[in-house]
Amino acid sequence: MPPYFDSTHLRSAITARALPALEMLAENPNRLERSLDHRFERDDPPPYMSSSESEEEEALRHPVLMHSRKTALEKFRDLLNQPFTEFERGVVLSDLRQADRPGYRFRSEARLESERLNTFFFSQPHGSRTRASLEGEKGKQRTAVIARRNIRKRWQRLGVWNPEWGIPNRVNSQDKDYIEDWKWNWESEADPPPPQPRPPVARAMQLRENLSVGEHVAPPPRSHLQDDASAAEAESFIISRPWFMFKVELADFEYRESRIPWQQRGRVDSEEEHPVIQWWKERGDWEEDWYVPGDRGRPVVGWKWRHESPSPGPEDLSPLITDEMDFTPSEVDALEAIPPPSPPPDP
Repeated sequence: MPPYFDSTHLRSAITARALPALEMLAENPNRLERSLDHRFERDDPPPYMSSSESEEEEALRHPVLMHSRKTALEKFRDLLNQPFTEFERGVVLSDLRQADRPGYRFRSEARLESERLNTFFFSQPHGSRTRASLEGEKGKQRTAVIARRNIRKRWQRLGVWNPEWGIPNRVNSQDKDYIEDWKWNWESEADPPPPQPRPPVARAMQLRENLSVGEHVAPPPRSHLQDDASAAEAESFIISRPWFMFKVELADFEYRESRIPWQQRGRVDSEEEHPVIQWWKERGDWEEDWYVPGDRGRPVVGWKWRHESPSPGPEDLSPLITDEMDFTPSEVDALEAIPPPSPPPDP
């Protein structure tokens, strides 16, 4: 049967095809009888059968589903706590090869800032200039610049911002905008490519070697980097940050869990927190505002521990309404390169 796209098309089909066929059957009783016999002379359909509870129970007896992930971790704790072999350590270090890079961290925080700006966008009245400036593709471009500004302000207070960095995703991109090439301000462009794994990452792994799964040693408190900090002091600061240590602990755990035969790794419930997050909560290290609104499964862990001075808070977005947000000259140039929002249509 051909497709019918609307009610008019369907009525035309009924008039052109169905009604003549019905009239022909009405005029010929024998033909109608044969049609009815052809339609209904067949075996009765099988009775409806719902899924039985026994089938569901049998499915739950599958080795993978019989016990929870937590039970599996307890059962195989000794296996999980065995030291890494050289091969295993190499695999984990490979997974962490970008973990200390500024571009890796910038990308995570930019995702968080974009979500904040998206929430701010929906809080503005329809038709307002602020809302119009953040709409559509042009709005995404402005969001990228504003997110960069907010991250810059936060990182400046932490002492880790490099003024040589560009503006990712700007309209007229430049070489320094590519975050994969960014270096911390204590790293020199003249330095040769570092060995892999990078020394800070390798050192962070060494610090975990004698810890059991779920264990953690709190680093000494640090508020921010001093202007005259050495490269060694700066690297120690980075690898002691919650976001970095969370990444290391996550990679460490996930490889150890892979040692468990897959048939015995247990059931992961949809609402269940990742074990590493659970351990951080039990230790009192987790902050609820690290969850990203609308993307809870990919939290953005912060810069400060609870025993340190407070983390730099999120930037106030209200100056966007009054055009009083402070931007650097390069950020202003990036914003001005974006065509202005289209004026609202006449009522």
